Amino acid sequence: MKFSLFLTAFAALQQCQARKTGRRAQQIVNDETLEDTGFFMSFVRITSNSFETAPTKTPPTPEPTPEPSPVPPTPTPTLMPIPPPVCVIDVELNCTSLEPDLLGIPCSDIPPIDSQQQVCSCPECVKEIKFTFTGNRCDGLEGCFDTPGPANATAIKFYQCDSSNMAFSQPLFQGDIVLSFGGIACLPACMDVEIVNAADDVVQSFRLDTSCIGDRGFVLQSSYGALSFSGYSCDDDDVNNCILPVSYDLEACNEGLTDEFLYDLLLYVDVGVADFVESPISLPAGSCFDASINTLIDRCSGSTYSAFLFANFTNPITNEPSPCEGEDSLQFSFPNSSLAPTPSPTVYATSDCQIDILVEPVCPIVNCEWNRCIERPFRMEFRVIPAPCSATTLRRCPTPYDNTCTCERNRTLSPEEWPGQKVFCIDDPDGLDLTIRDYREVDARPERETFWVVMTPEKDPSVIYYSGPIEFGTEVAPGGNGFNGTDPNLQRVESNSYLRLYTADPATGGEQLQEVLFHSSCSEELWLFDIYGSFQLVEFEAIDSGIIGSFQNVELFFELEITPDAAFDSVELDSMSIVLLSENEGEADPQIEEFDFEGESIPPPLIVDWQVALTPEVEYLVVTTIGGTLSNGETCYDVSEQRIFCPRVIIPGELPPSDRRML
Repeated sequence: MKFSLFLTAFAALQQCQARKTGRRAQQIVNDETLEDTGFFMSFVRITSNSFETAPTKTPPTPEPTPEPSPVPPTPTPTLMPIPPPVCVIDVELNCTSLEPDLLGIPCSDIPPIDSQQQVCSCPECVKEIKFTFTGNRCDGLEGCFDTPGPANATAIKFYQCDSSNMAFSQPLFQGDIVLSFGGIACLPACMDVEIVNAADDVVQSFRLDTSCIGDRGFVLQSSYGALSFSGYSCDDDDVNNCILPVSYDLEACNEGLTDEFLYDLLLYVDVGVADFVESPISLPAGSCFDASINTLIDRCSGSTYSAFLFANFTNPITNEPSPCEGEDSLQFSFPNSSLAPTPSPTVYATSDCQIDILVEPVCPIVNCEWNRCIERPFRMEFRVIPAPCSATTLRRCPTPYDNTCTCERNRTLSPEEWPGQKVFCIDDPDGLDLTIRDYREVDARPERETFWVVMTPEKDPSVIYYSGPIEFGTEVAPGGNGFNGTDPNLQRVESNSYLRLYTADPATGGEQLQEVLFHSSCSEELWLFDIYGSFQLVEFEAIDSGIIGSFQNVELFFELEITPDAAFDSVELDSMSIVLLSENEGEADPQIEEFDFEGESIPPPLIVDWQVALTPEVEYLVVTTIGGTLSNGETCYDVSEQRIFCPRVIIPGELPPSDRRML
């Protein structure tokens, strides 16, 4: 379905005034019973006249007998033609909340945030805080520093005040991204925030009082540097979030007497238009087609949300049956708050822009050892997906003697071979009869669960590479399950390192679920995407070789041109948003970019470029959304999809650069 990927790229919020009309054709029924009754009464009248007799009397002198009048023939009833069955379509649209504490209630019944809830105040401590990334500068916020500002921000980091141990981190994208951290335990009362660019340089920093006590509490919808405060929880029963997930549920039913095809099913919502029919869908009489989409709403900003659903059974070529359309709409709103502005209403785009978009990637040449450790790192980034030791996956060349520059790593080492790579993994190392759940399957994952991770060198456990909580689950924002293990001296990690997974902070009684000992030097093969039980290596950084990641910078060029047979001669562009998605679920977060095209028109063809990070030999999907105005004054809207791929091109004859290995 086109919209399954479209949702990742929110365009600007739009408002529409939807209308609801119902068309239901009435079936004309030929009542043969009435026809038969009429024929029977006619027959009775004719027959009775034929048998009438006069009173008895003396007959007169006979006269010549006249010729009898012919009896009229019995009339044959004329049958009315039976009209063809008329198409009957029924359409229904609903919106319900997906927020756990408001699950299933209609969107129109979602309660607004009242004045007391607008200020974060918890009797004991705050358990969770949510922000929206706005990219704003400090703008006079006390203790906030722009160096030079978050315009090129790529990630955000939270630390407990005056501590080097990172509590939470997450990638950032252009556009509003909801951030969340917290969980079962109380949050620290003070947090230092760093916003960094792609080179990990701090571009904005400030300190937050996260105690939520008395008059020091956050105010919902207020700006704190590049963040806007959007929600908090004092406990599981006290959730005060401005941004809520909702589901639009739609249904189109064939209630006629004949089988039909569904040719169009369009849902116009505040983030754009979704088309659920790629090719005609057969709907036998009495059957239905249903679907749903998920999106976010803001109940703190005084917004009005509208949705309009249109379904069509009419064949666009034969125009049969006609008319056969159905519509439904809904609207809900939240009262305006003095703390937030009311967005201006906008109009839906209802026509196609008919713009062809060609995406051309300029793929780089990938050097040998493009994702293998060639210099002992001082920083190693891991993604945590809780799973037993049996999840360990080490992919290597077909034989140990193959050239790792050119081989295809298609051999997965057996557990018996792990010690040869100096990898050891133990579940329930303290013998407490604990079972670590296997969360590799998405369907088995919880909505949210908090774990604690500790990374130390083997020789000196007093040195902490990382110690802190990680969030895991389907409702955790991207990056919440990652951490960086870093040598405090920023030189290099020890040859062997421990990774330990706990149920909670071991200093407060957390129990150990898993222990991994792995070779963190480069004397043995160490590859990105190696998996050690619950831990997957996704990036490392060394002094000379810098950041070694699986992603290569790629320039994407987008050429926009009107379709040759378009019914209009020009389009005045308004905006374009792009979402880049990896086919390997969970390997990389979506990359998003938006363009403001005010004043740009097509023709002539328009070319724009966008720099992204791609993994060689992985297919990506580019979803492009365009809004504009046609030459006839109508607004238009287009969504296109294209798959791109960059091969792994090795420089011929290059061998592993062993001279840089620091064993």
